[in-house]
Amino acid sequence: MGELDPKIKIRAPLRCDGIGRLDCAENIESGSRLAVRWLPLEANGDAAAKACEKLPEHLSLPRILQTGSVGASAFVAMDFPEGQVLSALVEDRLDIDLVIRVASQLSDALATVHDQGVVHGELSTESVLLVPPDRAYLWDMPLVIANRMTDRRGENRLMQNLPRTAAYLSPERAKGSGSSMSGDVYSLGAVLCAIAGAPLPTAQTTLGVVHLVASGEWVPRVPSTIPDPWRSMIMRMVSADAAERPSARDVALAFARPPAPAMLPTVPEMPAVRLPPEMMAAAEAMARMPMTLEPTEPGAAAAADAAVVAETTVVAALKPADETPAGEASAVSLPFPRTESQEVPEVPATDVVKLPTIEMPAVQMRGLVNLSQPSLVTSVVSEMQVPPPPRMTPIAMASVQLTDSIMVSPELANAGAVTLTAEQLAQLQKPARWVFVLGGAMAAAIIVLTGVAVYLAARQAEAVKQAEVEQRLEVPTQVPQTPTPVRTLDADDDLSPIRPARPVKRVVKEEKGFDMPERGNVAASNDL
Repeated sequence: MGELDPKIKIRAPLRCDGIGRLDCAENIESGSRLAVRWLPLEANGDAAAKACEKLPEHLSLPRILQTGSVGASAFVAMDFPEGQVLSALVEDRLDIDLVIRVASQLSDALATVHDQGVVHGELSTESVLLVPPDRAYLWDMPLVIANRMTDRRGENRLMQNLPRTAAYLSPERAKGSGSSMSGDVYSLGAVLCAIAGAPLPTAQTTLGVVHLVASGEWVPRVPSTIPDPWRSMIMRMVSADAAERPSARDVALAFARPPAPAMLPTVPEMPAVRLPPEMMAAAEAMARMPMTLEPTEPGAAAAADAAVVAETTVVAALKPADETPAGEASAVSLPFPRTESQEVPEVPATDVVKLPTIEMPAVQMRGLVNLSQPSLVTSVVSEMQVPPPPRMTPIAMASVQLTDSIMVSPELANAGAVTLTAEQLAQLQKPARWVFVLGGAMAAAIIVLTGVAVYLAARQAEAVKQAEVEQRLEVPTQVPQTPTPVRTLDADDDLSPIRPARPVKRVVKEEKGFDMPERGNVAASNDL
């Protein structure tokens, strides 16, 4: 434990979360930037400096340059390269390749620290320094060790750092559990999600963020832009169940391996050429028949026949000729023998071959057929009405050259196989185009007329219903009544309020011994 190296010059103070102080320094010989952490000796500073000195060397961990003591304080001098803290880059979504490199470097650094039984416990975006071009430093690892061994405030210091670490706490840590290795893995996964563009929890207070994390109402969202298998690994890292999270070493191994390359086709794709089904079946049957270049001895021929039987099978599911409709393809499936791959010439898109339709009776075969035996080959080919192939190379059979890139068999050439130009093909397709256009126009007209008819029927039904409603609600006409004559007042009449006279219903009974009043008297009494 000596004094500070004279090459290290203190330049400016930095923010310090624990007791003592943290200074930014410079190596005057190399010009590199350093950081010096001062720890009081009375607060176990000597032991804390020795613990930092035991930190393993790693490309993503600060290199401890010197430890010692000056006066009443111990010090730890370490690398502090120029770079940007990830917390300043969270709002800007980082490139996915850079995110993968950061994940690989930080997970390997965490695994190295965990191998020594040391836990970070406070990992966040402010714990990582991104140094150009693509190096990530877990720069506060020595500071966390020093603070944990010297600062007796403990819980108070953690609460002071909570605004920076709340969004990256594991659920069990947010509920009050202690720090753990699985919690470090969760925090690293949350940091990767944040720098890849995932949103952070939104709450009005820091305690609100802690509540969202502890209750499971918010979980880190893994962006879909991260490809598999890395996306699946990050989803395991941020699992709510600590038992389901991988170790830091497993994460480092997963991010160190590049993804498996996409499977590429080993056989070049041929351009599509439409041929009649009968021609396709005949051509496949002829091409799949094994042939030899020259005769062999009887013993060798028997061995070759046995090998061909093991390699080649014929599976035929054909209909009789009288039951096969015109234009329907007969299904023949014959696997190719093992041959060396040859480069297939590319057929120009403008070359179109017009082949005649040749009717062939279907062939019915049962079981396995040994195509290497001349007798069986002759019988099969004779039933298909195709001349038996000679025992020579197949190249000698197809010899008619239609164009520079298209060859057909002599049978097809004799039957009238020709090539069509683009103009001839357009003339053949012109009637089909007109039929398509007319059919589309008729369908559109039918749809429009149907819609109009449905609309008119709906309007008519609505009008009838409205008429029925109006008829039900119609008010009967009131019969006009004859107005009651008004009597004029004379000068001698009493002007006191007069109550309206109520109509009096007089019932006149005829009884014996009474004289009925005269007509005029009855009228006068009614007036009163």
